[in-house]
Amino acid sequence: STYSNLMKLIEKEVQGVNTIYMTTQFGDISGVHFKVGATKVGFTSFHRPVNLTERPVDVAGFLEQNGMQDHGEKICLGYAMTYRDFAGGTLGLAYVGTVCSKYSPTSTKQRSSHSGIVTYLNHGHAVPTSSSYLTLAHEIGHNFGSPHDETDECKGGADGQFIMWYSATSGNQPNNRKFSPCSIGIMSKKLHVDSGMCPSDTIPRSHKSISAFDEPICGNGIREGDEVCDC
Repeated sequence: STYSNLMKLIEKEVQGVNTIYMTTQFGDISGVHFKVGATKVGFTSFHRPVNLTERPVDVAGFLEQNGMQDHGEKICLGYAMTYRDFAGGTLGLAYVGTVCSKYSPTSTKQRSSHSGIVTYLNHGHAVPTSSSYLTLAHEIGHNFGSPHDETDECKGGADGQFIMWYSATSGNQPNNRKFSPCSIGIMSKKLHVDSGMCPSDTIPRSHKSISAFDEPICGNGIREGDEVCDC
């Protein structure tokens, strides 16, 4: 079904992101990984659990709409995954340095700054699933505080550009699936400052999980571990 295919896509995306983050050493923090805490799916204007418009909107406006949602108390990052063709070939957008921020219901905008969006449509063509997770990893990198790799110091050279390069990469070169030393340094500082804000602060630092969920999660739409079905 369409729903089950969407859940498989989300699961595959997170698995791809985890292959990058779990193998990256952020100072003395290692094993950073993610799990899906909850999912909401909207197919049409008549079935849209979240208030994300179907009207034409630019990528910044779409992120702002997602940033107005309450993602839940234990959710460190809330992402909207869509199939929209944004101007300029933009594949994603996220707020910078906001991982594990809290929902602020009194704000007129950006109530949930721990937000991001990614799209799977680019210039009229579907983004290949073999590399689409790199966009999600890139946007999460922004949530973790990293800017783009735009300086000579952060360029990847013959092995290709790193994940936080300012434009999408093919994903075929060695550095395309790695963070640059510049990004790692900035993200490490952010994780050390904000690790106590995340629900998983009881996990040993050497196995830090920014997801807070290490067991199968009933109701997230994904069948995990020993679950017979997702209740």
